[in-house]
Amino acid sequence: MKGLAITSLVLGIVALVLPFITCGIGYIPSLIIAVVGLILAAFALSKYKTAETREGRGLAMAGLILCIIALGAAIITWIACAGTLGGIATELEGMGG
Repeated sequence: MKGLAITSLVLGIVALVLPFITCGIGYIPSLIIAVVGLILAAFALSKYKTAETREGRGLAMAGLILCIIALGAAIITWIACAGTLGGIATELEGMGG
């Protein structure tokens, strides 16, 4: 269980940082990574409900929170990129005609 918690935390960190490192291009991999991390964190947290030990529960909770934030950041990045590309296309149409 602790391995799932650590994995979800690492995936959350990677998913959160990836779009900023790649200047917005990494939002698609970030979405996939965040969803996988979200599933792993939820699975780890469900296992902690029936387990005797709570060691690693905080890591799973942090991974869940980071994955949710990363998912939101990736969606916002996607919307910003789509809006920017739409604006560029409109400007290029205006110049051609």
